Amino acid sequence: MEPNFTLTSNSVDGFRSTWDVEGAEKEVQSRGISTETIQTNERGTNCDENSSSTATQTDKITGLKALTADEESKLNTWLKRILPKVEEELNYGVTYVEADHTIKSLSVQKHQILEAKNSSEAEKVEKGVATWLSVATQNAPTLVTSISAAVHESWCDHSAQIDIWIPNRSDPLRITWALGKSIPVKVCIESLAVNPFNRDIFAGGTITGDLYIWSYQYNNPEIVSELFVGSSQCGGILGMDWIKTVSMSNDSALLTCHNDGFVVLWKVGHSTVVKDKIFRIQNHAKEQNHALTSICTVNSSDFILGTIEGQLLMCSTSNAKQLPDEEKPLFDPFLTPFGKQTFSISKLQKIQYKERDCVASCDISGVVHVFGLDSLMVENREPLVIIKIPLPLNQKITIWNELEFVLCAGANGQTTVLRTKDGGKEIVENNLRGNGTCIELTNNKNWLVTGAYDGKFQIFKVDDEN
Repeated sequence: MEPNFTLTSNSVDGFRSTWDVEGAEKEVQSRGISTETIQTNERGTNCDENSSSTATQTDKITGLKALTADEESKLNTWLKRILPKVEEELNYGVTYVEADHTIKSLSVQKHQILEAKNSSEAEKVEKGVATWLSVATQNAPTLVTSISAAVHESWCDHSAQIDIWIPNRSDPLRITWALGKSIPVKVCIESLAVNPFNRDIFAGGTITGDLYIWSYQYNNPEIVSELFVGSSQCGGILGMDWIKTVSMSNDSALLTCHNDGFVVLWKVGHSTVVKDKIFRIQNHAKEQNHALTSICTVNSSDFILGTIEGQLLMCSTSNAKQLPDEEKPLFDPFLTPFGKQTFSISKLQKIQYKERDCVASCDISGVVHVFGLDSLMVENREPLVIIKIPLPLNQKITIWNELEFVLCAGANGQTTVLRTKDGGKEIVENNLRGNGTCIELTNNKNWLVTGAYDGKFQIFKVDDEN
C-alpha cells in the first residue's frame, strides 16, 4: 500500500532581529574591502622581500638585552638557592593521577592466626614464606607456609619444615584453617612458589640451592608426594617462577633465581624433573655476575630479573650461547637493561593495569615502577606509572587489582592498605612481635596471609566494598 501524503503551505513564524541591519549595511559600505597582492618567488613559497634564502625561515627575537655582570651574579645566586628545592620536588616522583575520580574502598579484616607446632624457637629473628594452592572449599584455598632463620653465617643447621594448612567449614558461617601436614626438609626454605597451571604442585627453594617439588591431593590432604629434590649447585634460591612450555601439554618449567648470579631452568614433566640449563647473568662492564634478588617470567623464552643495584634486566634465552665450562654447562642469555631504580629490587609482580599485562617492580624504599609487557617494553625504557609508598624500608608489599590498592606487611602484625588514587591509608593493627617478611594474596583475591611474626602467620578476609 502506497503512502498518501498531503502538501500544505504554512506561513513563516519568527522573531524580529535585534540587529540593526540598516546601520550595519551603511558601515560596511563606508569601509569597503581592500586587497593586496602577495609577492611570491618562482618556487611558489611565500617569503619576505628581505629574505635572502628560500630555505627554513627564522625570525629574530628582539627586545632582549644582554645581562650585566651584576645581573648575572644575582641570577646565579638565585639559581643556587632554588636548585636544592627543585631537586627535592623532583625526588617526590610522578604524581599518580586518574581521570576517574570515583573512590573505592577495600575491607581487610583479621580472620585467623596460624602457629606451627615446632617453629624455630632458637632463632629470635625469623623469616616467613607462604604460597596458596588450589581452592579446597568454596573460595578458600589450601595454604603452605615455612619459617626459617633470617640470618645464616656459613651453613644452615636448623630444623626446617613446610606446613600445609587445610581450610574447613566446621561452622557454616566461618572458614578456619587447620594444620593438615608438616613435612621436614634438610635446610631452611628461602622461597615457595605454586604452579599457576596446576595449583596442586608447588616448589620450595632452600638457602643452599636445593630444590623441592611436591604434589598435593586436594581431595586427600594427608597425601603430599615429593616429586623431586635435587641440588642446583648455584647458591641459594631467592625466587622462582613457573612457565608453560607447551600450551596443550601438562608439562611445565620452573626458573629459579640464585644469589650467585645464575638462573636455572628445570623441565617438569608428569613423572620426571630435569635440570635443563644454567644461565649466567653477567655484568660485562664489571666482569662479574649480577647480584640477583627476584625473577618474573614473561613467556616461554623471556624473563625479567631484579638486581641488588636496582637494575631491571630483560633476559632472552632463545639465542643463548653455550659457554665452555668443565664443571657444568653454562649459557649466556641476551641481556637488555630497561629500568633502573634507586635501591635494591625487592619484588617483581605481574599485574593487570589499564587492560594491559604489566610487571610491577618494587625496591626496598617502597618505590613502584610499572612497565607494560609488550614489544615496546625494552625500547621505551620508561615506566607507565611510578608510585612512592610512604613506608619504612624493607616493607613487603603486594598489589591488588589494577594497581588500585597496595597492601603492606608491617612490623608487629600491622597491615597497611594504601589507595593509590588519592593516597588514602588504612591500618589494621595486631598485637604480634617481629617484622613481616612475606605477604601473599590468593588467586581470587579473597584472602591475604602475612608473616612470620614470632612463628605466627595471620590470615585476613579481603572484600571489595564496591
